[in-house]
Amino acid sequence: MGPTPYVFITDIDLAKEAYNRNELSGRPKTAFSNLVSNDNYTDVLFADFSPKWLALRRVAHLAVRKYSIVDRLPQLIANIVDQTVSLMLNREDINTGFQTFDYIYLLFLNIMAASVFGKIYDIEDQEFRKLNYIFHDFFKENAQRLTFHEFMPVLQYVDREVVRRRKQYIADTRELVQSKYISHYNDFNETDIRDLCDALILAKREAIRDSKESAVYLNDDNITMVIWDLFIGGVDTTHNTFKWLLLLLAKHPDCQQRLRNEIEVNIGDRLPVQEDRHRCHYTMAFIAETMRYRLVVPLAMYHKAVVDTRIVNHNIPKGTGIFVHHYHILNDVKQWESPDQFKPERFLDSDGKYVTIRPPAYIAFGLGRRSCLGEKLAQVSLFLVLVRLLQNTSAYNIDVESEANLEANYQIIDSLQPYDYKLTK
Repeated sequence: MGPTPYVFITDIDLAKEAYNRNELSGRPKTAFSNLVSNDNYTDVLFADFSPKWLALRRVAHLAVRKYSIVDRLPQLIANIVDQTVSLMLNREDINTGFQTFDYIYLLFLNIMAASVFGKIYDIEDQEFRKLNYIFHDFFKENAQRLTFHEFMPVLQYVDREVVRRRKQYIADTRELVQSKYISHYNDFNETDIRDLCDALILAKREAIRDSKESAVYLNDDNITMVIWDLFIGGVDTTHNTFKWLLLLLAKHPDCQQRLRNEIEVNIGDRLPVQEDRHRCHYTMAFIAETMRYRLVVPLAMYHKAVVDTRIVNHNIPKGTGIFVHHYHILNDVKQWESPDQFKPERFLDSDGKYVTIRPPAYIAFGLGRRSCLGEKLAQVSLFLVLVRLLQNTSAYNIDVESEANLEANYQIIDSLQPYDYKLTK
């Protein structure tokens, strides 16, 4: 693609072998990656394989795992869902179809913003509107052109205005994130970790105290970009996944009713917590099957060979790009029975319990050295949001305005067009 050769892997065993090897854990330099990972600062998602990347990855992964189990998270998510549903019901006529995209985006942006730096937005907030435009509307409007820039950089000279705007938008959001991160130093308390900014400040100070080799890489510029990755990547993937959850609830009313029954029996009206994931087996299976059936990142992020190497009998020259075709593996007839059918039951055992040991080909969060950084937080968030939403709409059924509109969207693999929902008695 463009000047760079790429290898595509569609076999799960080869994929695991490739993505678990350091020599295939690099990232190709592209127009976009140069804006977020360069000589001045380094992120985790787009940076090439290096000791600096390893240090930032470890610190970020540890911070996310710690924060995803804090006691305050379920209450935080419940409050945000309650506020969003209340806003939606007050603003919309539920007897006719209405758009849900802005509400879903607001919901997950607020969860991530509150989790990362303790901020909650109103739907009319100018900062929210700007973020929504930059990371949703702008990239959607220019998606094809920006993709071509990645693989054929010469086209940037044709689309100079789009390139200029993207560069400015990334600089603006980086400055926004850094200002919120730096402000946390003013009232930081090691005994009260409020959000991921606090968790990363603590990790930085512990590394310095313990004289760890990684300490030299944990400067404020690099940590800002780690937060940027978590914030931007987390909002995009979780809100798009949840749009599929809603569509599948509407498409399969029998599944929706089974979810509601399970939640009523095991949770009722009380606040859902992390431990409920061990009680609501069908709910967990429904989420897992949604991510298998319609993964929102069919190819995920590509890797790069950092040295000349081999995969089985194939030579992979240094600099070659490596794609694992996640969507193919998640729908491979060799790995899944009737993969074209939506069947949450495939993730339940004979006793109806959620299968906690993943099937070998379940790679919804990626695999290897560069698997999804925010996996734990995403899993918790999707569960708590789905349960709380169904609790808040217990008097209704989630449906769509147009069956034809639903069927048109249902055929899309990795994105959804706007469509109208309605709540029916």
